[in-house]
Amino acid sequence: MANRVYKPGCLVEARNTKYSRGKGIILTGPHDEKPWYSADHTIENFLVHWFERPGIVDDWEWRRTGTRNFKMTKNQIKAVRQKKS
Repeated sequence: MANRVYKPGCLVEARNTKYSRGKGIILTGPHDEKPWYSADHTIENFLVHWFERPGIVDDWEWRRTGTRNFKMTKNQIKAVRQKKS
């Protein structure tokens, strides 16, 4: 099985429970950020626009923000269909 490529334009879904998966599209990324708890560890973040609310985004946060763009890590999303080069 080929490695999945996470790049802008890729259709993704949330990796969480069976019944609360959302679909979205990667807008930008990956952006390397260092978390506050570890100076030597970096996390790849992606900006994802969600079409339906995934379970990893709280309901109040979904309604509060005007846009549906959220930062997600590679462990929170799974590529469904890759963008053709």
